[in-house]
Amino acid sequence: MFLLGILSLFQITIIPGLILLKLLKIKTGSIIQSFLYSFGLSLYSNYLFVCILTYLKLYIATNVYILFCIEIMLIIYLMIRGDISFVFKKTINDYYIQLKKFVNNQTPLYRFIFLSSCLLILFFISFIPINARTIFYFNDVINYWNRLALVWASNNFPTDTSHYPQLFTTNISLNYVIMNNTVLPFFIKAFMPLFPIGILLMFFDLAQKKRPFLHLTGLLIYACILILFYPVLYILDANADIIISFLSFLTFYTIIKNGEFKFDAKAILLVIIFSSSAADTKLVGLYILGVAILWISFVIHRNRKSISKQDIAKTILYISIILTGNLFWYIIKPASMYAGFNQSQFLPASYIDRVIQGTNMLLYSFGSLLSIFLLSTLIFSLFVKEIRYLVLIMIIIPLFFWVFFFCYDYRNLSISIPFIAYASSFGLKYFYDKNLWMQKFVQDFNSKNYLSINYSNRKKTILSLIFVLSLAAFFLIAGTNGFFNFGMQLSYAINKIYYMYYRTIYTIEFGYYKSVEYFIDSLRILSILLLLLFFLRKTRIKLSHIFIVIMSLAVFLNFTLLKKENLIKRQVYDTQMVKAHNLHYRVYSYLINTGISGLIITDYSPVCRLIPPEGIHFKYSTTSIDSMSFIKQKNTGTIYLLFEENKLSKGSKKFLDQQILNKKYIIQFDDGDFVFLKVVS
Repeated sequence: MFLLGILSLFQITIIPGLILLKLLKIKTGSIIQSFLYSFGLSLYSNYLFVCILTYLKLYIATNVYILFCIEIMLIIYLMIRGDISFVFKKTINDYYIQLKKFVNNQTPLYRFIFLSSCLLILFFISFIPINARTIFYFNDVINYWNRLALVWASNNFPTDTSHYPQLFTTNISLNYVIMNNTVLPFFIKAFMPLFPIGILLMFFDLAQKKRPFLHLTGLLIYACILILFYPVLYILDANADIIISFLSFLTFYTIIKNGEFKFDAKAILLVIIFSSSAADTKLVGLYILGVAILWISFVIHRNRKSISKQDIAKTILYISIILTGNLFWYIIKPASMYAGFNQSQFLPASYIDRVIQGTNMLLYSFGSLLSIFLLSTLIFSLFVKEIRYLVLIMIIIPLFFWVFFFCYDYRNLSISIPFIAYASSFGLKYFYDKNLWMQKFVQDFNSKNYLSINYSNRKKTILSLIFVLSLAAFFLIAGTNGFFNFGMQLSYAINKIYYMYYRTIYTIEFGYYKSVEYFIDSLRILSILLLLLFFLRKTRIKLSHIFIVIMSLAVFLNFTLLKKENLIKRQVYDTQMVKAHNLHYRVYSYLINTGISGLIITDYSPVCRLIPPEGIHFKYSTTSIDSMSFIKQKNTGTIYLLFEENKLSKGSKKFLDQQILNKKYIIQFDDGDFVFLKVVS
């Protein structure tokens, strides 16, 4: 089953798109560009494929397998023809040497920004295995996106789709059909981090073409937005908002890579595919499609003297065919789609109140420091001629519409988020150019040349050993209870001080436990990745051998650790622990605010599996609360009781009321689900 899941990942993310890319003979300048185009084209082609097969009532596993076999044959054909080549003869060390030469030719500040960007990308890549082994946490995914994907997987058109198009749900349904299993979200969760990673890669790849400082700075700003603006469980869950950010910025990325005002029929084809795919993901994507059509019209007008009427007619024909085939959901459900433009029932009646609500929502979502930084840099970006119109079209106008018509949810602004990071980097550069003290600071930093010290072979060996030991030590320390509690306290402090308790949470887990666990596990995976890259560079193993090892490991895992029953067992465990995490949040918040510590005896065993707060020890007990009147005689220190109220018998509830009345038990809190008591005698 694990191998079938990997097959579904390749089908959703790369195979059909790569074939289209090569059949259309679209040239790419880097591996990153090839991957991004293949990813976008795969989402588009899978959507059409699933819709057509479902319409014909042929959307079953057998037909999908036949399609995959055809795709494999096409790839082999393209490889024979020389259109596709996989570079397996090189080693990690070969790429390291190229990277080292490139980095050594740059200024110290650029090296620092470049290496920080690489680490951030690896950090988000580290989320992939962490995210894969979790359940769906986002309420809309559970109640909407995944539910509709299951309808598609049953070979039926969903009916109650409201005003949402279906590109996303059709793609994730492929995972269920290929695996012939509609229970496990393992592989759906595995590919979701690719969307924020894809946006980071766009910034990174643009930096290799021109304005490297600007684009890498934009990458760092966007990474900060991902961490601070979006809760981690949200951006890594199966929701459509991060996908529309990806497709929107992919449209812009394609324009930049081709040349902003250069006429190229194939680039125009990609732009219309990616922008219409955004419209097929959420209603707000129509704005991206409209901007793309305006750009295409402007490019044709600007180059009208150098292009033939035949090229113009061919371009218009291609656009018409793509739009007709790709936007059919708007054609078959016009009333539902039109209704999505009116969300006034979720908004205040007064436009002034909407402005206040939208402003507060952005402030609380970005946090005060990031809000001030982005607002100031975006204002500065308006003074930069080359970015001014982008700020107007992709930030100011969408922000205007959001504030007055859609500010009930900050997610509705997702199409603009990557552009905010992009424009902010230009604003920061403008501020830098106008301030001599910043220029002097950068000059001083570059003059030190911290990263270009020549070391002897002996010192290099010592530094390598220190590097390896530091990563190993961090991996071990990050796995301790003390480090986890530090993360919990930090997360609690940020929510209290930075967000002032106003951060919006849409997930079934409303505490910090899972988020802190995500970040810590990702940091540990990152340390492993860095160690692996270090050793692979030293051993100089060819990429072909690494590929063989990975495939062998996948086959091994398919029949051992990642068998269906094991994955289901893990999913059941995660589902059970949601309530425990939420309970931990209530207890943790109360303990932090009151500063109490001691032993907590509970009849709710899942909470005992969690890492307790500092100074607290959970102990599971099957003893009835009626039998705990002499509990202080058996334990020393402060004792607390934590009970699930709906499991208490009538006798236990009566006994509990009597003990509270006699002031032997003091209620610390009672939320209706659990009661938390302090034993005083």
